[in-house]
Amino acid sequence: MPGLRATYKNADLVIARTEDTRQIFPAWVQAKTKVQQEIGGYPARVAASALKGHSGTLNILFAGRLLGWKGTHLAISAFAQFLQAGGKGQFTIVGEGPVDAILKCQVAELGLGALVHFVGKLPQEELFRRYAEFDVLLFPSLHDSGGNVVIESLSFGLPVICLDLGGPSCFVDASCGVVVPAHHATESEVISALTNALQKIFGDAAWHQQLRRNALVRANDLTWEKQVQRVMSLIQTAIAEESANEKSSHISIPPAALPNQAFDQLRDACHQRRISLSWCMARPLGAKRSKG
Repeated sequence: MPGLRATYKNADLVIARTEDTRQIFPAWVQAKTKVQQEIGGYPARVAASALKGHSGTLNILFAGRLLGWKGTHLAISAFAQFLQAGGKGQFTIVGEGPVDAILKCQVAELGLGALVHFVGKLPQEELFRRYAEFDVLLFPSLHDSGGNVVIESLSFGLPVICLDLGGPSCFVDASCGVVVPAHHATESEVISALTNALQKIFGDAAWHQQLRRNALVRANDLTWEKQVQRVMSLIQTAIAEESANEKSSHISIPPAALPNQAFDQLRDACHQRRISLSWCMARPLGAKRSKG
């Protein structure tokens, strides 16, 4: 990207969305990089008292564009192994995309036609209404810098099973889901680990209930207000460190889906202190930009 190297060179602070992104920077950029997600969500949308453990059947959800790197094929394979191991459940896939036909062929070859449901793309409000139908979000994305669906699911009390790659693992911890190790793992190892996560939740309804209630707690800690404040705290620290030098500073942070008011807050705070602000994103080497 033209000018990107100069942006990093002139920056006093670089904010990366994920540790994976920070790791691809040259060492001299890593030294002034902090990892912080800038996207947030809304507080818990349901009452904790209304959340129960599953009733003997695990209703599993995947929601997102059907792209190869979203890992839907891994989720289908894990669901098949979960059933073979004695688990009971249904798997609903919400979304559309270029690998839709490939995924449907995979489901047919595995003989899962009656238990895997493709419902296509849903309006957001309809998806919000349907979250109550599910027990867990299975989202093994391989290359998401953020993961809005993860935060949404937590706010509706859904535990999340994801990989330790990119943005989703920034939002999920052991209190509200399962983060599956994927660095240096083979595809079969990842699928087995996803299967084990499903089996563990299926085998302990009381733990599932606790995960659901903890998901609400986690959602309350990931609101827009708190996430923006975390970004602001990093900037304020940089301001404090540079103020003694009485020189202008430059802050580089990734492009955000920040509400206008939050962006204005960041911009105004930086301008008042002679800090230039730019938005940038680094992708893993070889990764292509997707329209999704």
